[in-house]
Amino acid sequence: GCYPSLGHLIQNQYSARYDVHQGSCSGILCARIMDYHCDESKEYQQRIAKALGNENANAARLVRDLVATLPAVNNEHDQVGVKDEMLKEFSEWMFENALSRYNALSPKDFESAEDIYGMMSKPLADL
Repeated sequence: GCYPSLGHLIQNQYSARYDVHQGSCSGILCARIMDYHCDESKEYQQRIAKALGNENANAARLVRDLVATLPAVNNEHDQVGVKDEMLKEFSEWMFENALSRYNALSPKDFESAEDIYGMMSKPLADL
């Protein structure tokens, strides 16, 4: 599994579904996706943390904090008009239509639409 491929796929689908700029899709989803499979991709995430200047830190948090400093890049669903019910519906669609693709790319399998929704909706403060 490979985060860049998984992240790119999910972010492209989100962008197409909600007409959201790719930069904001990354800002909204990148740290959440990383957090979902952090135990399974620990070695890679340690390398990311080191590249971001703190090899002992949580990589998803570092990415979250970096995104927060970027001008004109959103990091929350509501900033781009995506409401909770829309996200739940999208998670169901993702589970029903792309599960095998996600699991082929993810270090940690998704077993339900709730797994996908939980990943996408996790509060950034909880990373």
